[in-house]
Amino acid sequence: MTKVSSKWGHAIDAMHADPLAPKRTHTIERDGCLLPANFCLCTKAKSRSYLWITESGVEENLAYAPCCCICGVEDRIWKTYFDNGPFKPCCGLEKGIATEDDLNYCCWCINCVCYYNMCTKPCFGGNVAVVLVPNSSPCMYKIATRCCQCNPLCVSSVLFCVKDSKAGKEQLIAAMRAAEARKKAGKKAGPGAQVEAQAIARA
Repeated sequence: MTKVSSKWGHAIDAMHADPLAPKRTHTIERDGCLLPANFCLCTKAKSRSYLWITESGVEENLAYAPCCCICGVEDRIWKTYFDNGPFKPCCGLEKGIATEDDLNYCCWCINCVCYYNMCTKPCFGGNVAVVLVPNSSPCMYKIATRCCQCNPLCVSSVLFCVKDSKAGKEQLIAAMRAAEARKKAGKKAGPGAQVEAQAIARA
């Protein structure tokens, strides 16, 4: 009997040997008892589930086993690019990234993340969200995360049920900045140089 690995995304890793595929920069470890892949003891659902930060966006497979692997595993795949959806700049300003540590405040200054860690995190894991203002604007960032955290127009969750939201936040910020730098470099060099650079990088 062949043992099935329970590592997150194990069954998908082998399908990304193509050097022309968008490069995966980070694999995010999941957590939370209400994550569909954790509903039962089916290791196939876990081995097909993944959450990736790539060069161009965020990709997720929220696989689940409707009958605990008796009827097979179903894939539910989403891809969100950095130039669209919740990541898209607003009024020419880049957006910021926040975690539950930034969002769980009451009356501006009362940190309530301990309640999140005690009541919510065991079920839903950590949370990484996009907010309307960049992290580089400390005052406006605090207004967005501490006063408008319940407004879906201001805060949009992009990485949920994660084990380490702080690391996920830093990795997402780094990937978004790298994507923006490549975009600006491509505009300066022109489309021909950009295509040539991509071809060299993938050779």
